[in-house]
Amino acid sequence: MDTKRNCKRCGEIFTGRSDKVFCCDGCRNDYHNYLRRERNKGMNRVNRILSRNREIIRSLLAEGIESIGTRELSMLTFDFTHFTSMDKRILGRTCYHIYEYCYYYSANGEVHFSSKE
Repeated sequence: MDTKRNCKRCGEIFTGRSDKVFCCDGCRNDYHNYLRRERNKGMNRVNRILSRNREIIRSLLAEGIESIGTRELSMLTFDFTHFTSMDKRILGRTCYHIYEYCYYYSANGEVHFSSKE
């Protein structure tokens, strides 16, 4: 039996099955895409930061720059608090990874980059 009710997304009145809550596929998709965007806001923010850091390292290595001061790197909007993983190397040095790139700090305050590939 068809009943009249309001669409959960746009509010339009529609008729259909008793368990139908959206007037059309577009409204159903919009509603679920909105929920997914809201649920993933924090993750998307972190992914943007990681992508920016990765692009900074990629562009520096493409220019032949394998080390740079922390201050200069900060001026390029590099975010030192976000990385994909980290590990301890043989000499006790901590190596930070951002996808296929890694970097570490030297004693003189420089940051050294390399590609894991």
